[in-house]
Amino acid sequence: INAEYGLSLHNSHRKTPKIFSENKKKKMPYFERIENDDTKTSWNMYYETYGSSEAPHKVLFIMGYQASHLSWHLQKSYFAKKPDLYQCVYYDNRGFAWSGVPPPPYTTQMLAADGIALADHLGWNKFHVVGASMGGMIAQHVGLLAPAKVQSLTLLVTRCQSKGWFGWLPPWQGAMGFLKISWYEGYPETQAAYGLQMLFSENFLSKEINEEVEVTDEKDTEKEADGQVENVKVVEGKKTKVYKTNQEKFFDYFFKRKLLIPTPNQNGVYGQTMAVRGHHLTDQEVETLRDSKIPILVVGATDDVLMDVSHCRNLRDLLNAQYEEYESGHAVAEECSEVLNQRLEKLWAESEQQQSVVGEQASETTDTSTA
Repeated sequence: INAEYGLSLHNSHRKTPKIFSENKKKKMPYFERIENDDTKTSWNMYYETYGSSEAPHKVLFIMGYQASHLSWHLQKSYFAKKPDLYQCVYYDNRGFAWSGVPPPPYTTQMLAADGIALADHLGWNKFHVVGASMGGMIAQHVGLLAPAKVQSLTLLVTRCQSKGWFGWLPPWQGAMGFLKISWYEGYPETQAAYGLQMLFSENFLSKEINEEVEVTDEKDTEKEADGQVENVKVVEGKKTKVYKTNQEKFFDYFFKRKLLIPTPNQNGVYGQTMAVRGHHLTDQEVETLRDSKIPILVVGATDDVLMDVSHCRNLRDLLNAQYEEYESGHAVAEECSEVLNQRLEKLWAESEQQQSVVGEQASETTDTSTA
């Protein structure tokens, strides 16, 4: 893989382009999460909100295993353009990135309680939930723990049950991807390269885009102006990098993300691993969620090497959910962002119309009984 990406095994500090409008120097809020058990353990939960507090649609985005809020960057940029319609919150689960690391092990119920506590902190009485991978597992328990608050559930590339001792593990190719990334801790370029292979489909990575992205670094301007730096142009002092394929573009993005995110804490890794391993809805919980009247959308990906698409189809059938299946890898929120974002808007609009009708019917029933 080093030959394919032109890498050497050292911790490179080359500049990276500004692929998404993220400024990690700005101070974003932390929410002090206090456990509701006898320990009263407290830790800081990192989150970011976009959109007006007066917006009619509130949306809780929950990312997956060892993934940060940065993975929602294409949802952030899309919905942030509609601040009067949507207020969205993106956060880091306990045990990873900028959130605290309370003592493990964790469960998906505990992680769901974290999300609900954050929504309460924001003053949300009703909200939509979008969860990806482990985040989809967490979202299921949000629906079970707070059904009266959840207006819709979107479950991306996830499962609700596993069979046998090893049913929770990803397919072989995905498991090997995790091992390679862990092995090359401290070598962000190599980790980024393996991450692309694990998360995206080959068709997406090889797609030609010929896209220009502004480079914000001020270093090496003379060399770039002389064409000594590959794919970088300088015109009237403005620097842009030309990406020929998605592979080039997302490699730079993943490399930047690896440099930004704090080194994983081993307690957090263990805690989240136990949460994924232990996630299994009972038949009663499946029935409760199916009968909750919460509109549910399940999304599967045909080229997913971390969550076989059969899990998503099974989830669809168990929950009698709406279903979409995309030709995509595991990172469906990035690979299919345009079609997914539009599908989310459709679901949210339909769910609120449906709940409005239910409310009117309930009101008419009350009036009739009173008369």
